[in-house]
Amino acid sequence: MIRAEGVTKKYETKSGDVVGVDQINIEIKKNGLYMILGKSGCGKTTLLNVLSGLDSYDEGHIYVNDKDMACFSEDELDRYRNINIGFIFQEFNLLPELTVYDNLRLVLEIQNCEGEKEINVKTVIEENLKRVGLEGYNQRKVFQLSGGERQRVAIARVLIKNPSIIFADEPTGNLDGHTSKAIFELLKEISKEYIVIVVTHDKEFARRYGDEVINVENGKIINSEKKQTFLKYSFTLQRASSPQKKRFDSLEHDEAFETLGREIFSENSHGDIILSEISCVADRRHDNPESEKMAKKDIKKQTKALSDHYLFSLAFQFMKTKKLPLVLTVFILSISMVLLYSSIVVTNYQRDKVIANYMEQYKIELLPLYYETSYKDSFFEIHKTQLTKGEFFNEIVNRASDGFTETIRAIYDNEVRSSVNEGEYTSISGVTSYFVCKKYAGVKLFEGRMIENCNEVVVSDYVASELNLKLGDKIEYNYGSALEIVGIAKTNYIEYDLRKKLVFGTGGEYTDYYMRYKYNVIYLHDSCLIENKKESNERLNLPMADFTLSNRELSLFKSVLYYDDASKVISEFLIDGRLPQAPNEVVVSDGFAEYSGIYDGNSPFAECEYNFFDIYQEKFNHLNSSCLNLRQYFPEGVKVVGIVSNFQSKELCSEVYVFSETMAKIKEDYYDNYAAELLFFVKNHEYKSIVESLSQCNIKIEEPSISQIYEFENILKTISPFIYLLFALVLILNVFVLINFIQNTIRGNRKNVGILRALGVSMKDTKSIFNIEFRIVFLFSSLMSIPVSSLIIAFANNLYKKDIFENPYNIISHNAIAYVIALLFCGLIGTIASSIPIRKLNKFKPIELIR
Repeated sequence: MIRAEGVTKKYETKSGDVVGVDQINIEIKKNGLYMILGKSGCGKTTLLNVLSGLDSYDEGHIYVNDKDMACFSEDELDRYRNINIGFIFQEFNLLPELTVYDNLRLVLEIQNCEGEKEINVKTVIEENLKRVGLEGYNQRKVFQLSGGERQRVAIARVLIKNPSIIFADEPTGNLDGHTSKAIFELLKEISKEYIVIVVTHDKEFARRYGDEVINVENGKIINSEKKQTFLKYSFTLQRASSPQKKRFDSLEHDEAFETLGREIFSENSHGDIILSEISCVADRRHDNPESEKMAKKDIKKQTKALSDHYLFSLAFQFMKTKKLPLVLTVFILSISMVLLYSSIVVTNYQRDKVIANYMEQYKIELLPLYYETSYKDSFFEIHKTQLTKGEFFNEIVNRASDGFTETIRAIYDNEVRSSVNEGEYTSISGVTSYFVCKKYAGVKLFEGRMIENCNEVVVSDYVASELNLKLGDKIEYNYGSALEIVGIAKTNYIEYDLRKKLVFGTGGEYTDYYMRYKYNVIYLHDSCLIENKKESNERLNLPMADFTLSNRELSLFKSVLYYDDASKVISEFLIDGRLPQAPNEVVVSDGFAEYSGIYDGNSPFAECEYNFFDIYQEKFNHLNSSCLNLRQYFPEGVKVVGIVSNFQSKELCSEVYVFSETMAKIKEDYYDNYAAELLFFVKNHEYKSIVESLSQCNIKIEEPSISQIYEFENILKTISPFIYLLFALVLILNVFVLINFIQNTIRGNRKNVGILRALGVSMKDTKSIFNIEFRIVFLFSSLMSIPVSSLIIAFANNLYKKDIFENPYNIISHNAIAYVIALLFCGLIGTIASSIPIRKLNKFKPIELIR
C-alpha cells in the first residue's frame, strides 16, 4: 500500500520557485493498473518520481505500508527502491554497456539470493524473458534491440525484482501504436499480481486498460475515474437483409461506440441494422479481498551489496566510455609516480648502498678513513678539516670496527734508499709505510715471506723495480737503520701501465691514489711504532705548539714547532739561563726566542711563563683533535728557563727542548695516536655492514670514486629545495589529474549511476565503483612506472659512466623502499583527491542523475 498526504514538490529556477506537484493526496491499496493521466508538464512524472523515491519532496507525507518515507534514511530509501518498487522508464534506461542477461542479473545481485545457484538465476532470467516475449535474447547487446524490445527488457527487469509496486513513466512514449498496445496489454496482465502505476498522456489507452484513471492538471489531482464507473458493454448486431448476427461482449465504453460506428458506416453495410441483446454491467473482476491482501504484501527479502566481481565489471564498463582520458590519466599518473619516486631517491640518496655496491664490484680491501668536522670562528669564517689521526679519531674508528675489518696503521711520504755501490744511493720518495703483523692478509707475496721483526721489510714489486731490489737486499728507511728485504708484494702496476701514466701525466686522481696506497708502499712490523716510542731519538714536528701565540688564535693554528728532549742540551750550549729542572720547564732556541720576542740578544734574559692555548675546546668541534694538545702536559703553564744555540751541535735543530720526563709522555702519546693514520683492511667482503658501521660513526672513506659519491650527495643536498618544489608540483598534478578523471567518468556515466540508484544499488556500492576505477588506474599507472623508473635510472647511470675513465659504477641505485613510499603517498593523495568528486554524488537524487 502507498499513500500520499498533502505532498508538494517545488523546483528552484532563476525566475522563482515552480510547483511540480501541489498538495497531492492519493491512496492505492489494491493490485491493479493505475493510470496517471495528464498533458505534458502537468506534474504527473514528478508525482511518480516522488512516490517511487527517485526524487525528494518539500511538504507532506508519503506512507509505504504505513511507514513515513520522510523518515527513511539513505539506506532505507535504497532498500525501498531495491525491494519494494520497480521502475519502467520512457527511455528504457538499460545499461548500454551490458548484455540483456547482465542487465537483468544486476537486480538479483543487489538482492539476497546467495542461496540460489547460477543455474537458478539463469532460469529466472530466461523465464521472465519468455514472459515478455524475448526468449533467447540473453546475450544480445542493448544497442542491438529495437525500442519495443528494450522496453520489454525493462519490464522483465522489474518482474525479476518481484516488487510490491511497479512504476512506469510513459512506457510507450517512444513506441509505435502496435508496440504500445502490446506493452499495455503486458502491463495489464502484470497488474493482476502487482500495483502498477503508469504515467501517460494517452487517454484511449488509459481508459481502455486502467483500473483507475487519475487526472492531473497543473500539479493537482483533478479527479479520478475508478474502475466501478467503467461499464462493460455487450450487444448483438444484425442486418435487416441478413439472418446472420454478430455478438460483441465486454467492450469498454470507447471501444463499444467505436465498434458500432465501424459496423454502421462500413462499405459493406446495406439497409438497416438491428441492435439487440444490449447489456451494460460494471466489471468488478479485481474487487476481491485477495487483491488488497496482495497489495499489502511485504516481500521478505534483504538487500545485498554488489559483489567485488560485479563492481569491477561495472567499473571497467564505465571506464571504457572514456578511453582517451583513461589512457592519458594512466600515462600522466605513471610519469607523476616516476617523478615522485625520483624526488624521494634524490632527497633520500642511498649513499651507503651506492658505496657498498661499488666496493663489492671492485673488491676494494684497503679503506683509508677520515672524519669531517668544522667550526665557525669569531669572524664567521668556517674552518673545515678532515681528521685522519689523533686520539678522538682513533676512538671513533675503533668503535666502527667490527669482525669484518682489521685496523692497520700507515705513515705517508717517507723516503727509502738503496745502496747500489758503496757511497752511491738510489732513492724513492713519497713512500707509504704500513705497520702490520705477520698474519696480515692484505699482502699478496710475489716471493719471500712476511716480516717477523723490526729489522725486516716487505716492499712492493713497484718499489723493488724502481730501486732494483731483490730478496736479501737492504734499504734505508728515512735515513735510519738498514732493513732487510724478506718479501716482495705482488701488484698490478704493469697491467695498469703505471710508468706510462706517470711519465705522460695521464693518470689523474686514480693513479695518485694507487701510488699512495697500493704501489709505492712498503710493509713494516707493527712493533716498530712501539720501538720508536721507546727508543726514538727523533724530534717531533708539532702543529699548534707555539705557546707564545696563546692569545692569537688564528696565528696559533698556522704555527708549527719542533720539540725535542732537553737531555740533548748541555750547559755549554746555553746562551743564557739554565737547563730545565721541572716538568713544566723548557729551553728554546735563540732563533725562536728572537722571533717570538722572548730574547733579543742585547738585554739580559729573564725567565718567563706562558700558558698553552686549549685547542680541544668544545667550540672547535674536534677541529684540532689530530694534533697533540700540549696544554694537557703543561696544565699550569710552561716556563722558559734558558736560551740555547742550535749551532753548538748537529743534534740541536729544534725550537723547544722539554724536560725529559714530560717529553717522554709527549712521545708516547704521539706514537700511540698521532704518528700514523688508521686504515681498515676488509677481511670478509661484507661491504654493506662495513659501510653502515662507518656511516653511523660519520667516518668517510678516501677513494676517488667514493669521493665522487660524497660530492654527488652534496650536490643533491644543494638542489633539494628545488626537488621539494618538484615534489609539491607532482602532488598538485596528481590531485588535479585524478579529480579531473573521476569527474569526467562520473559525468560521462551520470545516467548509468542514476539507473543504478533507481534500481536500489546503495550509495556505498555506487561510490565503490568509482573507487575501484581509481584503484585500476592506480594499478596500471604503478605497473607502467616500474619499467619507466628503471629505464630512467639506467639512463642516468650510463650517462654518468661516460665521463668516468676508471672504475665505472652506478651513481644511483634502485630504492625499493622509496618506490613503496612513492606508491603509498600517491595512493593516499589519490584516494583523497578521487573522494572529492565521488562525495558530490550524495547531493543528487537518482532522477537528477538520470536527467
